[in-house]
Amino acid sequence: MNLSTLSCRNPSADALRAKAAELNTTATDLVIQGLNHVLGDIPGVSGSVEIRLYELEEEFWRLKQNTTGGANPEHESRLTACLK
Repeated sequence: MNLSTLSCRNPSADALRAKAAELNTTATDLVIQGLNHVLGDIPGVSGSVEIRLYELEEEFWRLKQNTTGGANPEHESRLTACLK
């Protein structure tokens, strides 16, 4: 069976995409907002995809800057702990 030829429409998914377009966001972000609403605050979970992406980009640039001068002591201890 070739999954790319299947054309099953899901009314819930279509409604979610339409609402996301109306709110100028993504369906994924609406699902995350719904989970946050039902589950409440979960430690370590960001409020939105955009915020988490920004945090990851910032961490990436910090790590990239640190590669020229060796590992940051905090990162080095985390990396060393992972190898044990």
